[in-house]
Amino acid sequence: MSPEIRVLGLAGELCSLRLPAESKLPELKAAIQKALGIPSHQQRLLRGSEEFNEWDGLGEDFEVSLLRQAALTDSERSYWAEQLQKDGMELLYAPEEVQADRELVMLAVQQAGEALAIAADDLHHDRPVVLHAVKQNGLSLTYASAALKNDKDLVLTAVRQNGLALRHADGRLRRDPQVAMAAVQQNGYVISDSSFDASLRDDPDIALAAVSYDGCALKHVSAQLRKDRQIVLAAVRSNGNAIMWADPVFRSDREVMLQAVRYHGTLLRCASEDLRHDREVVYQAVLGHGYALSYASTPLRADPLLLRLSSRPHCHIPIRLEDEKIVYIEDGDDR
Repeated sequence: MSPEIRVLGLAGELCSLRLPAESKLPELKAAIQKALGIPSHQQRLLRGSEEFNEWDGLGEDFEVSLLRQAALTDSERSYWAEQLQKDGMELLYAPEEVQADRELVMLAVQQAGEALAIAADDLHHDRPVVLHAVKQNGLSLTYASAALKNDKDLVLTAVRQNGLALRHADGRLRRDPQVAMAAVQQNGYVISDSSFDASLRDDPDIALAAVSYDGCALKHVSAQLRKDRQIVLAAVRSNGNAIMWADPVFRSDREVMLQAVRYHGTLLRCASEDLRHDREVVYQAVLGHGYALSYASTPLRADPLLLRLSSRPHCHIPIRLEDEKIVYIEDGDDR
């Protein structure tokens, strides 16, 4: 048998309802509106001294206290609807009746998710309202109720909009590989956040996603994964500076170092002695940055073609060989 819900007002019982046990807050408010004629947006429901939580199943028989919020006139509603559709943060200057009005708050968070911070407390429990907020601004998750911060689908929506929203999720979901992956794919720097679960830095798929976003994220993955060639290659392709955090063995890896020096020629300084003597590696480095020649082996520093390449006017920092030493070519110096 469906549980009985007794709706109480200040003067006593207002009505008694029966709803399926799996019903949620919207169904209860709709039933109260039908029974008492009080619009859903004007209803504030309490169980004991606590706001009724949307995620509480109705379960067994219980009582709920109904407080009616002041109604807005049609002209007031129209005015605030227009203002909030222009700028959701206008909710900050709205009266409490507007901040507690579900439909108007919905308009506000669709324009500015952070307007959820200003909405009445019970709307922080309202899943559709919060969902619209995090779709617009994932960081609005910080204003959601504890129950909604533990809602995986809603948290996934938030982190896909802004990966840093992960720090506001329930701890259980911060440890969830799927949620962490979604966050890192949106923003690879999330892996460096203090709230990121340390054990997930050992996950090769998450590490690969992070370094593909920005290779410098390599410094935040586990030491073991910095030895993984696939991950290191992806990192230097994304950002050659990643070579500085890769396992030292890759400084002798020709393919890895070629990727690094193509990103920035001066990364030739990280290459092994053998690769600094590798003409193709040095050539690729000097193509991008003239000063890279200063890190080449002694014989290659005197190579005529490499010297010509390194002295080009628009080669970042052009150089020349003078008394067997590399020197900068300054503006106007055409020697």
